[in-house]
Amino acid sequence: MKKIGVVKVGTIPQAVSVVIDRLVYCLQKQVNTIVTGIQTKGFHNSPVEEIVFKDLEQGTSLCSITYSNLLEYHAYIAENHDILFVFCNEKEIGDYDFLSGNFTCRILLIPINLFNEQDLNLYPLGFDSALNEVVNSIYKVKDTAGSLVFANKRLFLIKIPGETAGVFLKTAATALECDYIEVGSKAEIQQITRNLIDKYQEGSNYALLLLNEAINEDVMKEQLSVDLQVDFRSVMIEEAQCIGGNPSVRDRVQALELAEKMVQWSESGHSFETVLIEKNDQIKLAVLNEGGL
Repeated sequence: MKKIGVVKVGTIPQAVSVVIDRLVYCLQKQVNTIVTGIQTKGFHNSPVEEIVFKDLEQGTSLCSITYSNLLEYHAYIAENHDILFVFCNEKEIGDYDFLSGNFTCRILLIPINLFNEQDLNLYPLGFDSALNEVVNSIYKVKDTAGSLVFANKRLFLIKIPGETAGVFLKTAATALECDYIEVGSKAEIQQITRNLIDKYQEGSNYALLLLNEAINEDVMKEQLSVDLQVDFRSVMIEEAQCIGGNPSVRDRVQALELAEKMVQWSESGHSFETVLIEKNDQIKLAVLNEGGL
């Protein structure tokens, strides 16, 4: 009997549940295969337990374990499974090299880094859903602000998840056509101030400015107030809001494709590998001539 385990480590986006559901559905068709989910019996450092996936759509009900749980019980988990799929939040996990130890268990690691990823060529699972949550929430702010007349110009400081100015912050700002604070340097603040002044002079009565957890909001207000006479309004979008809810269409498609790849990997014989989801969307321009492209 081949035993395959699935574990979620840290705060994981809902798109992972789509992967797990499809993965379990495909693996259960294999002869002499049992698929289990590994979770804790209680909170924090409680002992781990296994649940056998019997029905579809159990990926959502599988609870995450903490990094400390994984550190403490990884040997036990590995010894009791032939294959282990580990979904992990890179922000909450330290070093996972210990998983590549001398185990007979084959391990596939699926790291997820939504808010701090710097590599433009990667597209983490759940990224599109999280980005949609941020953009849609800010659209509501824009709709409200655009319908009101203010006595003074307003600047909405929108704080989104992330501790570095990664792809998530920059993509959200691009989608919203607004400025973002990357490091908060003097030169950067001066440039943002000039951009905001131009926007107000063009007739807008409000503006948006994105920042994340790495930026001190009070310090930014003080620096911006030197040359801007505006009323500040703060809006915070929590990480739980970004990773919760239904996955977007793009993330669902990506999740289903990933599940198929994971099934193929389970039959490949590889011992320890890491999944990297690359961003393949490219805009290409071609010159048309009489003969075609």
